[in-house]
Amino acid sequence: GSCSVKFKTIDGSAKAGKKYKYTEGVVEFAPGEHSRRFEVEIINDNAFDTTIEFKVELRGCQSCILEAGFKLCRVMVLDDDMFPSNDFEKEIKSGDDAALHAVGFRLLFAFMAFTYSHVPTIALKSWLMILLAQLGNAYYLFTIMLRVYLVDVVLNLKDEETIDDLLIPGNRSATAMLLGAAWILPNVILTGVDYFDMTVLEMGFNIRKHWRVNLFRKYMNYTDASRREVPIQDLKTSIMTDIPDVVTNGYLILFKSASIIGKIACVAWFMLKEDPQSAIPMAVYPTLMIIWLSCRYKERMVLLSKQGEGESDTQGWLI
Repeated sequence: GSCSVKFKTIDGSAKAGKKYKYTEGVVEFAPGEHSRRFEVEIINDNAFDTTIEFKVELRGCQSCILEAGFKLCRVMVLDDDMFPSNDFEKEIKSGDDAALHAVGFRLLFAFMAFTYSHVPTIALKSWLMILLAQLGNAYYLFTIMLRVYLVDVVLNLKDEETIDDLLIPGNRSATAMLLGAAWILPNVILTGVDYFDMTVLEMGFNIRKHWRVNLFRKYMNYTDASRREVPIQDLKTSIMTDIPDVVTNGYLILFKSASIIGKIACVAWFMLKEDPQSAIPMAVYPTLMIIWLSCRYKERMVLLSKQGEGESDTQGWLI
């Protein structure tokens, strides 16, 4: 006679609505039928992902028996996109280091954008880190102005008119003590912010774990021929050295740079306020630095590439 069985999809590393469409239904078998098929739609996008999977569960049998080993089916989704972006497919597939060096900065920005949008919780943490970093810069600017006020007003005993500009009129000692408190107390807040950064907003571990898990998952689903082309020492080097390096110098450096740029902006504002002519050296020095780094970029990339190959060969010899 006829029989039927219900089915539904279950999330794994692939999530419904992102990599496939949730599907459920009933498969009915007519008398004498031994196989039926149904489809689960895979969502095709341009975002790289490693080999991920979901499951199809069979349940609710009618007029038939389902063995325990056949109740769950593992479905693997093989991604065909380039990491970190399909925009660099030609350069990546060429395997030419010179071609990759030519698009180095664009590749770095693509990696930053991919990490920001695909690693869980990183987007929100990134914005909070950038905003909180500016608290330190605001305090830095505040201390500069505090020093100037201390020297020009509070400690300026030669100019009697400064007595009227004291925060506590007529009392230089009390004003100096008030400035000392204003210098020290914000550090309590900044210490709390630093602790919050190191605990709640810590991103390095999560990003490194995400890329290590995904790289290893990708490697485990290679064909035998592909594994022969990627020595185990290259995988080890990538997991232990390359991933921490690219996370530290390719994404986390963004927040250190944001803090430094904010501090430079504070100093620039103060200098321009005091002496507008300081704009000339402020424009010239960064320009010369950029030109120098641009001239050295290709040579530095070649040397780093040779260093990486040397480390891989050394580990391969040891293994």
